[in-house]
Amino acid sequence: MRETSHDNLARFIGICVEGSIAIVTEYCAKGSLKELLANSSLNLDWMFRCSIINDIIAGMQYLHSSEHIFHGRL
Repeated sequence: MRETSHDNLARFIGICVEGSIAIVTEYCAKGSLKELLANSSLNLDWMFRCSIINDIIAGMQYLHSSEHIFHGRL
């Protein structure tokens, strides 16, 4: 999974299994997609929303065409 690289995916760095399991990924300075969409103070116009949708589609197409197609609950 470390070799998986695409502009529309957060890079997987590793996993920590001490205590509880934690997945370590690339730092996203603007937060997660979930946080962005939940922020009611942001006015997301339809052009921005369509851009996000296209980015998600591109990332999913990459995952499904690679040997690493596990994407959890996305």
